[in-house]
Amino acid sequence: MKKIDRKEVEEEVGRLYAQITTLNSIADALKEQSEILQRQIIDTQLALETLNEISKLEKNHKVILPLGSQIMVDAVIVDNENAYVNVGSNIIIKKPNKEVIEILEKRMEALQKQQMEIQQKLTETLSGIEYLQNQLNTLIQQLREKGT
Repeated sequence: MKKIDRKEVEEEVGRLYAQITTLNSIADALKEQSEILQRQIIDTQLALETLNEISKLEKNHKVILPLGSQIMVDAVIVDNENAYVNVGSNIIIKKPNKEVIEILEKRMEALQKQQMEIQQKLTETLSGIEYLQNQLNTLIQQLREKGT
């Protein structure tokens, strides 16, 4: 009868281990999504700050504009009241800064909401891993007590 109980415990250990492995994979994917979102949030904040600063400048003001990858160029602000927005399919339209700021603020809100949701899922996943790990440790202890 002890062998049956031991076999059941061993099967349960295998099942728990598989669940923990799956949850670890999910946690890794959530962490990666969170990092991507964080970069998008930073990019959006930079765009908002830059647009707000450009709006305060006078026309024909010389500035240094970042291109990305820590590369910058000299530029002259010809129009400090409008910006160009890529609306998809390589279609770019000119919009007043006020509208672009609204677009960026809405994007920021959406990104932050997604970030919060991912963090909540990650917290739940990590809690699940901890719970299953505790169960696994208990079962391993039972196996040690029964067989070794």
